[in-house]
Amino acid sequence: MACGLRLSTSFKEDFIGEVSSTITVKITGPSGAAAEIVHIRYAGDPIDDEEPYQFDIQPGAKMLVILVEASKPGVLLQLVEDCGGSEQVIDRFHFDPKNPARGYIVRGIAV
Repeated sequence: MACGLRLSTSFKEDFIGEVSSTITVKITGPSGAAAEIVHIRYAGDPIDDEEPYQFDIQPGAKMLVILVEASKPGVLLQLVEDCGGSEQVIDRFHFDPKNPARGYIVRGIAV
């Protein structure tokens, strides 16, 4: 299965994906540092409370907000899309316990 998110080439959104594609995301960190998704929202609605964290891309620009927790401040985390047999890293960031949420704009396009 191919990955559903593509980096945007415009400044209007972070990612582009085909409407109705199911996206599965997870958070990973380096060996010795625990990391987990605490809460995730897409288009204003909470999605799965436990893994696998999945949402279907909706038409237009919608916010994806991911709240994470990690065992060490400053640890480098990766937001990963699970593409069903392969993975793609869609963001890398250092965990900041004072700002544990990350926000992304995902634009759903009809193909």
